[in-house]
Amino acid sequence: MEGKTGDALLSKHKVAKLLADDATGLQLTAAQQEEYLQFLACGLPPAEACKKVGISLAAIAAVMETDERFRNLVDRVRELLSQNVAAALYCAAMKGNVSAQTFYLKNRPPPDWFETADADALTPEELTDDELLAQFQKLAAELLPQPAPGDSQSRCETKS
Repeated sequence: MEGKTGDALLSKHKVAKLLADDATGLQLTAAQQEEYLQFLACGLPPAEACKKVGISLAAIAAVMETDERFRNLVDRVRELLSQNVAAALYCAAMKGNVSAQTFYLKNRPPPDWFETADADALTPEELTDDELLAQFQKLAAELLPQPAPGDSQSRCETKS
């Protein structure tokens, strides 16, 4: 017996059928695909991008299911957006944001941290925030060119 909540919710099967019915025979033009990709690349969520182009999410789902090239382009846009976030995280870390430094190092530790013969060495997850910060600052000092005297602008800051 379904209660009020059960009556209000559609089953996964019904939702899939509605999407399939909505997308039946629906194809996107090359121009619509390109416009959708451009909106995604600007950071709009898929539903908003669909609204801007005047197409349904069901149409996007149908094209992604049948058009490998389009699906690969959507995946590539998502990868590029993720790289933007990673770059912003890195810039925040380089500007001294300890939380960003910790997150970055815990998720992308330098490869040579694990190339030690010491079996008792700590992994990044076992290090304290201060230990991670110290290692990050040491590596950054070794890897990054030092600014010229009088050049106080960070590489991650934009010039006005």
